[in-house]
Amino acid sequence: MTLELLNYYVFTALMLVGLYAMMTRRHLIRKVVGMMIFQTGAILFFISTAAKVDADIPIVRHAPVVIAEAAETHDDHDDDTHGADDTHGGDDGHDPSGHGDADHPRAKADDYVNPLPHVLMLTAIVVGVATLGVALGIILRIQEHFGTLDEDEILEKLR
Repeated sequence: MTLELLNYYVFTALMLVGLYAMMTRRHLIRKVVGMMIFQTGAILFFISTAAKVDADIPIVRHAPVVIAEAAETHDDHDDDTHGADDTHGGDDGHDPSGHGDADHPRAKADDYVNPLPHVLMLTAIVVGVATLGVALGIILRIQEHFGTLDEDEILEKLR
């Protein structure tokens, strides 16, 4: 087992253990624990696939001079001069060609990590916690009503 692929082995094992627990266990708490283990494996999978070697965080840093120059360029224009020409490559401080210049090169997307999978997994964690809370609330009501959390005994009492 190579160290570079360790996270893939870990999330595969987590998902298989969680799936096994959900399918084979008869106790409802154990099924919920299996669901949470499976979710952890899925989150690790998405975070692992979003990893990029030698990439930077997706924040483009601008020097304060660039911001000051852009502000001065914007203040030099009168309100009457802002027309259709400014939106299609006028002197507004932006380079419409996308190539940048020698002082301010354009950032390439390949140099940065995509933040979308990380944001989605943060949302998945919140949804998972909410699902866990609802599941435990339902399990509590099942325990109060049937006096057991064993799936087979609950099915017997329902018949």
